[in-house]
Amino acid sequence: MNEMSDKDLGNPPRKVSLWMSLQNLVWGTISLNGIMGWIFLASGFGVTLLMVVEMDISGYFAFGGELEKGEAVIISYKDSRLTRDDMNIIAYSYAFDLGGSGKYSGTSYSIRKYKVGDKVKVEYPKGKPTKSRLVGMDSSRFTLSHLYFLFLPILGLYLTIPPLRRGMRANGLLKTGVATLAGLTAAKRTKTVEYKKRLYHLTYTYKDTDGGERQISRGEYPDPEELTTDKQELILFHPLKPEMSLFVSDIPGNIQVGKGGEIIPKHLDQALGSLIPPLLTVAVIVVILLS
Repeated sequence: MNEMSDKDLGNPPRKVSLWMSLQNLVWGTISLNGIMGWIFLASGFGVTLLMVVEMDISGYFAFGGELEKGEAVIISYKDSRLTRDDMNIIAYSYAFDLGGSGKYSGTSYSIRKYKVGDKVKVEYPKGKPTKSRLVGMDSSRFTLSHLYFLFLPILGLYLTIPPLRRGMRANGLLKTGVATLAGLTAAKRTKTVEYKKRLYHLTYTYKDTDGGERQISRGEYPDPEELTTDKQELILFHPLKPEMSLFVSDIPGNIQVGKGGEIIPKHLDQALGSLIPPLLTVAVIVVILLS
């Protein structure tokens, strides 16, 4: 909890340290959904970027017109580390000779089985033998059928964007929000009990800069005696949009005011720990691309 007063925070604009901003930004993703989101982002974006780099998009247009054919020879092959219909996709390197026009080579991908020295049919756009593929094969190990991988990063974004937006909101209110005390005005008892404490939906009322009353609410597990006293909470609200508010106690970890009035995290290890998931995500994407 952040045991601070409105005087401690001072008047806006405030200076918020980089570590405080980063902690707010990613702390909300340190949950089951958030961790799953980072995992989906890491694997999904890594594979998607690899697909974009390798996918022969131009081939879908180049091989759509008039094609010329010839005969090629398989000179080598290797496993592409991808499967289709539960069968390994093989990368076949081939070469073909057009006589006076020159010798050409390329690589095509298929689940068919060939040996080095096998003769196969090759096709290419008319007058462009440098852009070729083996008949019935793909010019890239990634095809449009692999676009289902996009589901992973989309799901990752769905899970991580909401908490990231809440973190951005917290940073904005820490910098420019008006600090004031909100008093408890309503407590609605729910059926939820956790650790022998009853969950209440508590509503707090505060006054904006024009003197108008605003409300902010959240679920809490208060001690019964807290509901019979003048319970107050420190909040921050947007000076131009006073309905946009935030409990200071909902800011991750503990905050404190450092030298020069800069708002910093009380525990730097929490700020550093919160960066682990996004850093691992970047590391996984880099590893996938380099591999």
